[in-house]
Amino acid sequence: MAARPAAWTRPMPAPVVVETPRLILRPWTHADAGQLLEAIEDGRASLLPWLPWAATDNRTIAECHYTIERFARDFAASGGSAYTSLVLGIFEKGTGRALGGTGFHDLKPGIHECEIGYWVRASARRRGICREAVEGWLTCLLSPQGGGAKPLGWGLRRAKIVCAATNTASQGVPRSLNLRQEARFRLDRYIEGHGWDDTLSFGVTAEEWAAR
Repeated sequence: MAARPAAWTRPMPAPVVVETPRLILRPWTHADAGQLLEAIEDGRASLLPWLPWAATDNRTIAECHYTIERFARDFAASGGSAYTSLVLGIFEKGTGRALGGTGFHDLKPGIHECEIGYWVRASARRRGICREAVEGWLTCLLSPQGGGAKPLGWGLRRAKIVCAATNTASQGVPRSLNLRQEARFRLDRYIEGHGWDDTLSFGVTAEEWAAR
């Protein structure tokens, strides 16, 4: 019987900047607070009911600064197998305009797996922005960790995307990337203002992603 692999540990330094043909994915900074608010206000109502924080958080510049500080503190406080989440902004290359956000959460070091999420401002939708960002982010997450000063990937074994079954825009991203739908859980989530809904789970392993 094969020995169980060691728990995943965070690469040092961590690759937190990803470049795609049109985009830069990087951590939010306090200089981005106004852009974060603007991107959310571009279509706050359209983020609901899928992203409940749109109703209660980031409603002012001060709240955006608080959120960005929390992201930074979470990143600084995490290390090794204790690392569980990372939030990145999606920025347009050249202009630096904030287009949305992505990142990972629910990281499970024991099985080398994480879940990713994403959102895009209303005026940037239907341009393939979210697909491009997620494709670049998955490539980074599922690439091997590199040695030396230049970080390569996060060295995860697999990643998943989970969304409500009636959130057609969200599920369109993994479907466009040909990720396998691995499960459908019947009426297992309650969405405020929407009601009970199914959950869809999509997944991909590092080997499958590399074979692309």
